[in-house]
Amino acid sequence: MKKLFSCFGISLLKLAAFLPFRFFYLVSDVIFLLVWYVIDYRKKVVLENLRNSFPEKTEEERLQIAKKYYHHFGDLLVEQIKLYRLSQKGIRKRVVFKNQEILEELYRQGKNVILISGHYGNWEMLIDIVSCSSHQFGVIYKPLSSEAFDHFMKQTRTKLGLKVLPMDDAYRMIVHAQKQGIKTATFFIADQSPIETKYWTIFLNQETPVFLGPEKIAKKLGMTVLFTDIMKPKRGHYEVIFTKICDDASTTAENEITNAHVRLLEKTIREKPEHWLWSHRRWKRTRPEGMELV
Repeated sequence: MKKLFSCFGISLLKLAAFLPFRFFYLVSDVIFLLVWYVIDYRKKVVLENLRNSFPEKTEEERLQIAKKYYHHFGDLLVEQIKLYRLSQKGIRKRVVFKNQEILEELYRQGKNVILISGHYGNWEMLIDIVSCSSHQFGVIYKPLSSEAFDHFMKQTRTKLGLKVLPMDDAYRMIVHAQKQGIKTATFFIADQSPIETKYWTIFLNQETPVFLGPEKIAKKLGMTVLFTDIMKPKRGHYEVIFTKICDDASTTAENEITNAHVRLLEKTIREKPEHWLWSHRRWKRTRPEGMELV
């Protein structure tokens, strides 16, 4: 019965995706009112995260950031639905890759690439990254518990040629492609809270564990690493800027890549904090005794 309801719900979302953006942004405004004034969705988590991240700001300043965040959160939800039906032409009107020539040049040089970003802006809107170069583009993902919703997300992400790589199989799939002579560019969202890691640092004023997977894969395979900045200049529009962290990860020092992408993301968040995913329980883990900060 649960699966039946899930399939029915996804069918409704697919039909709703035909509606125009102006309708969806009205829905987003309603979502803001509901989650802020009625449902109170994770407001305590958001405000606590902001308080710990920005102790130098006043309570009123943090409250304004939280409100702006919930407006952005509503946009994320409705844009995910609309993206299902959005054509490549429609996406290109809303997502601009400011310096994609970096990827084009790396492909000409025969380089395999790791792209690292965080839950900032709208990472799901980057599916047209496949047009940036002739690399085989893939994104690392964790399969969702709902089979129907997982299928919906896969359909949306892969419709322009982006490949989805399950987290547990990602390394094997990247190696397999490269052995076939395919130049790969693999996208990681690397600001989740890992279950276990040897890397702890101060991020946004707090002790924070960081996922080491992107650095480990990049170093093993000697890949080029780029940080991917996803800016939101106005509602429904995104600008993507690539910053090179290293040309050959195998030549970098331990934790050099991880430290670089953490600092780049932190800089972006501090400049415009409302576009990061504050409702995520990022700081739910405590640093083990004896574990040093990097």
